[in-house]
Amino acid sequence: MYKLISFFILVLAYLNCQSQNLVQNGSLEQYYSCPDDHNQIDSALFWMNPSTPTYGTPDYFNECSSSTFASIPNNWSGFQYARTGTACAGVYLWSPGNIREYIETSLLSPLVENACYHFEMYVNLGNECQYTTDDIGVYFSNTPVLGINNNAPLPFVPQISNTNGNVFDTLNWTLVSGDFIASGGESYLIIGNFKNDSITSTNYINPSATYAASYCFIDDVSLVQIPPCNVGVNDLNEVVSINLFPNPFENELYVNVNSNELLEITIYDLTSRKILHQKFTNSVLLNIELLSKGMYFYEVHHGNNLYKKGKLIKD
Repeated sequence: MYKLISFFILVLAYLNCQSQNLVQNGSLEQYYSCPDDHNQIDSALFWMNPSTPTYGTPDYFNECSSSTFASIPNNWSGFQYARTGTACAGVYLWSPGNIREYIETSLLSPLVENACYHFEMYVNLGNECQYTTDDIGVYFSNTPVLGINNNAPLPFVPQISNTNGNVFDTLNWTLVSGDFIASGGESYLIIGNFKNDSITSTNYINPSATYAASYCFIDDVSLVQIPPCNVGVNDLNEVVSINLFPNPFENELYVNVNSNELLEITIYDLTSRKILHQKFTNSVLLNIELLSKGMYFYEVHHGNNLYKKGKLIKD
């Protein structure tokens, strides 16, 4: 009987560990101080702004605030209660001229290599926005991203991206979720739109609103480890053959695909900075003689589906 009880205790402990939310203060209820103006996301416990205040001003909203800028439910972007509790965050997902905002937080513990994780958050469109969008993503990083001195989309590929067509509205809190396999060591997450203006999807919905942009509230952010999942490289990779050669390469890289689909290849350096992005069908010859010698990473996508990824070496 003692052994049986001990077994069930171990099982319950394991399940609790698996379901623990790794996002600290995911509902943004805990705070250092009540917000009283724009650009006070760092008033929320564990949350921060990856950009310098001159270029990015993500907001923190809380019912404790008496300010017309940062209170709930009334604030500068309209009228909205938090999805749960009394607080939420807010960022510009799109504003003409590649203007973006992001929020960042540390995780309770680093992610485990090859473990599968399920992410969720809820998003709501500000009432004073003329445009809505479905473009929002989550990037997991091993190190914090701080001191960004521009408004531009961050040069990272998010591990979680919202589903096409899952647009945000002013009435409902929309669920954004997804699963991914960790590379291992990821200790921070950043939420925002990582796409530039040319590939961001926007819908003009409210001409009487004040701002020609898409600003959204964010609440109830969570990340939990789940049993092994089959995500990452798309199952279609079994029938779509993608070859990159030579590897190592010198000045040119060939990409051949046995498919007529429109694909995209992106190459990154060791810091995850985007070096090259190009659309193609069937095959493409990439002239990359200007790249320095060393290691790079690539991904081949069809829409939101990742077909192949790997390493490249330039001699």
